[in-house]
Amino acid sequence: MRTSHICSWALTSAMLTGAVFAASVTSITTNASGPVGVAATQSQLLFTQPFCNTDAQGTLPVQRGVYSVDPTTGAVSLYAKLPTPSTQVSGLYCSESYIALAATNNIGGFPAGTAYVTQGSNIYVIPPGGGINSATLMTITGDAIQAVHGHTGIAFDTKGAYQGRLIVTSSFGVYAIDKNGVSTKLATGLAPGQEVFLESPSVAPNGTLYFTVEDDTTQNAGRGPLSGIYHLSGNTLVEDVSYAGQKAPESINFIPASPCSLTIKGVQYGGFLSVYDTTNVGMLTPSTSQIDGVAFSDFSGNSGKAIVTFEYGANSGFSTGSSLLTYTPPTTTTDFANVERQLEGFNLVSCNVPPPPGGCPATQGFWHKGANWPTVLAPVNINGLPGLTYNVNKSITIGGVNYSQSQLLELMPSGSLHSGNYANSLSQLIAAILNIAAGAKHTAAGDNAIASDNAALTNNPLFCAPNVLCNLGASVTNTIQGNLTALDNYNSAVGLNCTEGAGLKTGKGKD
Repeated sequence: MRTSHICSWALTSAMLTGAVFAASVTSITTNASGPVGVAATQSQLLFTQPFCNTDAQGTLPVQRGVYSVDPTTGAVSLYAKLPTPSTQVSGLYCSESYIALAATNNIGGFPAGTAYVTQGSNIYVIPPGGGINSATLMTITGDAIQAVHGHTGIAFDTKGAYQGRLIVTSSFGVYAIDKNGVSTKLATGLAPGQEVFLESPSVAPNGTLYFTVEDDTTQNAGRGPLSGIYHLSGNTLVEDVSYAGQKAPESINFIPASPCSLTIKGVQYGGFLSVYDTTNVGMLTPSTSQIDGVAFSDFSGNSGKAIVTFEYGANSGFSTGSSLLTYTPPTTTTDFANVERQLEGFNLVSCNVPPPPGGCPATQGFWHKGANWPTVLAPVNINGLPGLTYNVNKSITIGGVNYSQSQLLELMPSGSLHSGNYANSLSQLIAAILNIAAGAKHTAAGDNAIASDNAALTNNPLFCAPNVLCNLGASVTNTIQGNLTALDNYNSAVGLNCTEGAGLKTGKGKD
């Protein structure tokens, strides 16, 4: 994507004629605003948005973050917030955020189901199931990642050629990052620091690492002299197919021998892409956006080949030919599909990624029995919030203050301190924390209420003596009581269409 200035390219009426495509593209949801990264597993579909703020003051068309698409209904919900990027483009704050998901069989030792999301030189880590405030910044040591205009690509080495590490690309080069955040620079970019973007990495079945390169150094819609498909030979980028003056390459994904699928609203898909704008091209803040899917059956017979995507469709006036091709190294390509106007991200459905937590929350009436509290082998941070942890000994740290299980049970329905709105609100908070620790689904309202309570209780101990609640003042008390309804609704599974307590990992069966 060209981001050096706001573009106002006029559309042409040119249409691709005479081409027969192997695949058709179907809209999954139009509830998107400047989507960029997209990732799917056999149980979930995620995408990132927006690319830019709508103005220099930081106004957002939607909350910046990772979003989830419900496979049954197609409804879009916030999966995890992302912070505002530091990169400025034409006075706006912009970043292309791409996603890589860790499989259960990844040899690099990354926690299965975890999402790794780029934002310029940063990588944010989101635990399985997300959580509105769950994204945490990955600590990276070794070779520092550098990026231009928020452009970085990311993918896992699934073949073991690079020890199963995360592969990250930018204008500055190619990096391999292990599970501990140690970064090793594998190669220098074609034009470090310039708008020659290594857009996406993908490891071929033979272990060769491929990339797409989009050259935006000229006013040429990503079709500069270095645009093309490349592979890594030693520490050198070697061009296999040039698209100089023709197309802006965006992504490359090699199709595995046994591809996987995700069913959305009854239709089986094998890959998904983010359509950045269906109306215009080159805009920092697009007018209409959507997420599209490619039918699983369309990938039949293409095992071992790669799907290569290009930023602009054939009717955009800035591309020759279709916007999706099949690619057989080193040089063979075939038309696969075309997308209206401008696309950004594309990914095949990832195999062997565990489903996100899908338990149904249980009410405080279930959690007032200490035997039901979940058993964990390591502390569980709740929603990525500082100072909020469910511990191995079944104590809970809230706002940085640790409370024993016996103390907290006194606040639950059968406890001696469970009286009045304030105590009931605290009971609902405890139940919500236990639900998350036990693997319950998230809701935005529930996550926000947990975060609000945790902030209010930071460095404010609940107990001044055994069985005596502290007087925390009107501000804290009002905050806690103000979150009562949201937490009650979450613990009662309002709107989640599930059976209370189903699928939770508890100390013993629900009774």
